[in-house]
Amino acid sequence: MNPVKSTDFIDYQGIRLHLTIYETDPQAPSIIFIPGMTAHVGLYTETIPGANYLEALAREGFN
Repeated sequence: MNPVKSTDFIDYQGIRLHLTIYETDPQAPSIIFIPGMTAHVGLYTETIPGANYLEALAREGFN
């Protein structure tokens, strides 16, 4: 599967939230990944070259 990466923003209680979305199939189950430690999700996608954790989940069939 080749996931499609996109970004979006939503407002929640006056706070603008940045979403990074890896979509594989509209019918696939979805995972909401919330990084802790006040880290940006990019920490989990760019820290180790070639080891994008979120893209790996998408390649396994999750949105």
